[in-house]
Amino acid sequence: MNRAARRRLAKDQAKRTGAAPGGGATGTPHQNLQLGMAHHQAGRLEQAAELYQGILVRRPDHADANHLLGVVAFQRGRGEDSLRLISRAIDLNPTVAAYHINLGVPLRMLGRLGDCAASYRQAIALKPDNSEAYFNLGNVLHRQGLPEQAIASFQQAVAHRPDYAEAHHNLGLAYHQSGAIGEAVAALRNTARFDPRIDAYGEDLAEALSKVCFAEIDDRLLADLLSLLERPVVRADKISLAIISALRHQPDIAGLLAGHGTAAGEAAGGYQAVAERLSRIPLLLRIMALSVLNDLAFERMLSGLRHAMLRAEAVGREEGRGEGPSLSFSTALAIQCFTTEYAYRETASESAAVETLRRRLETAVADGGDIAPRSLVALAAYRPLHDFPWAEGLAARPWPEPLMALVERQLSEPLAERSLAASIPSLTPIEDEVSLAVRDQHEENPYPRWVKAGLADEAQPIGHHLRATVLNPDVGDYESPSSPEILVAGCGTGQHALATATRYLDATVLAVDLSRASLAYALRKTRELGVGNIEYRQGDILELAALDRRFDLIECAGVLHHMADPLAGWRVLTELLRPGGLMFIALYSEAARRPVVTAREMIARKGYAASPEDIRRCRWDIMEAARGGDAEMARIVGWRDFYSLSGCRDLLFHVAEHRFTIPMVEDALRRLDLEFLGFSMFSDISRLLRFKQTHDDDAFTSLAQWHAFEAENPDTFSAMYQFWVRKPG
Repeated sequence: MNRAARRRLAKDQAKRTGAAPGGGATGTPHQNLQLGMAHHQAGRLEQAAELYQGILVRRPDHADANHLLGVVAFQRGRGEDSLRLISRAIDLNPTVAAYHINLGVPLRMLGRLGDCAASYRQAIALKPDNSEAYFNLGNVLHRQGLPEQAIASFQQAVAHRPDYAEAHHNLGLAYHQSGAIGEAVAALRNTARFDPRIDAYGEDLAEALSKVCFAEIDDRLLADLLSLLERPVVRADKISLAIISALRHQPDIAGLLAGHGTAAGEAAGGYQAVAERLSRIPLLLRIMALSVLNDLAFERMLSGLRHAMLRAEAVGREEGRGEGPSLSFSTALAIQCFTTEYAYRETASESAAVETLRRRLETAVADGGDIAPRSLVALAAYRPLHDFPWAEGLAARPWPEPLMALVERQLSEPLAERSLAASIPSLTPIEDEVSLAVRDQHEENPYPRWVKAGLADEAQPIGHHLRATVLNPDVGDYESPSSPEILVAGCGTGQHALATATRYLDATVLAVDLSRASLAYALRKTRELGVGNIEYRQGDILELAALDRRFDLIECAGVLHHMADPLAGWRVLTELLRPGGLMFIALYSEAARRPVVTAREMIARKGYAASPEDIRRCRWDIMEAARGGDAEMARIVGWRDFYSLSGCRDLLFHVAEHRFTIPMVEDALRRLDLEFLGFSMFSDISRLLRFKQTHDDDAFTSLAQWHAFEAENPDTFSAMYQFWVRKPG
């Protein structure tokens, strides 16, 4: 039973029997039943059970009392008692559909799925318009691996009750898992519209949207996407491509994409007119503020608009023009450039104009003069303001509303991180040569740069999450610790640690990383979000063996393959894991990263360094090759990391990179004595569906069969091998 169903349960029981809350007991079965249901609805299960039992002492044949006491039993996790009591109620009165619906719950709890489905079908026979029975039947059919029948049952649920948000939600999930992405998005959009309060609905919609490309748009779609961006559980970068595909159909943007934004500066005032129109597209402004726009055509458009803005700044200053309503887009553009860490290509004429602008603003600050907002925005679109000591005082000046977000992002936040970095304690020394090189890289380019974390909507025990995400949900006798201690080894800038800390119930998290700059970014964001159960420390995984702590769960994603000896680091983590504990690991796939290997060979051949200037030049070469038809370079520009400086450095210029095959993973697990539980994530669900169609359930934990599948489908693990293991004990 999911959480929404639990919230409705007691209320629904009261409705079915006509009970009203409150009132005192008079000793009659009817009044005691009413009082019991009032306690039940308020969550006072013990008091409710006492009243129901009291009725049965006097009236063993009271069907409602048997039924409701059975409901209390399964709420307490007593499946056999629940089954006995509700079955007794049905024997006494087999015509009540609600009895058959609730009989399904203990049957499902006890794993009797066939009997469970039969119980829901009997409820439907008694009441053919019973949307709840169709909904529950759909859940069982989905669990039985009958997606088409499950979809049909969920469709009946929403047909009989169009505003049944939870049924729309599960219909969307069933569509998604069957590969019908368009239908999944439509159903999940209904869910968010009918019940916008539950963040999990938005999270699942974002997951479905992550691979969607819209062929047409309307105002409702744009409003839904804008609303989705504001949900705390939704990472903006997950739905950026869907939003980009929708924005392509906006007439002003479509015209600019055709000309790469260059036409905006052809006539005096041209940029201002374009920027004014773009300032009236809220979805564009918001996604530019929250995520890198990881699309080649949009980068070319925004790069052209940035150049046009720089020229317009000089023209506006000379002619004494006002700021106008174009400032909202200009500010969003400067924030986007900052978020990409100025990855866009810059011409010599632009560099000269920016240097002139910088000197002029520096002089104005020194003389106490005014600075036009458009001038500050133009500079901020090319250079980070926090790099200029003279700019620090600008944070205290009054600025128009659109500029406040820019000043916050480019001045206040980076300056706060500088002060936080020194306050983060060191947990271990860092002495390994490769570890030092990785630390230095991430001091210069903290990774990943992000704006919106995507927090979990509801904390839950580790086992609940595991059974919902791992392809093989049978984890045997695993019991979730009541207050789990979790290590995030290599936490980077904190996005992973925040998701973990909010996902697991009553957890405490130790998050360790080599880079103080990354940790400072993480600490600032963690404090902003009010998350208090993460402890950040600087340290090296290789040195954690001396740590006098053990953990119930260790998560290490995208880290081990950047060590001199990944197995050595993995062995240290295994020693830190309690017997019976779980570990989540993510490693590069040799097969999936073939384009990266090709690009790294090109980088070595051309002698590119890992400097910002060389990374920009390398990006331009790759984009030109992709436009020229190079398939492997086209794959590179399809990676999100390509569109920011720190991301591109991590993707193509990392100081240390190892890649794995599945046999290598299997050998490591054997040497470390770890049990493989299953892969957990795929960047493309079609790969998972293809595997399901050709393999039985036992194959999900067969690394040999996954290896054979990957050999035929080398892009299966383009987002890394991501999997769960367990330590014996």
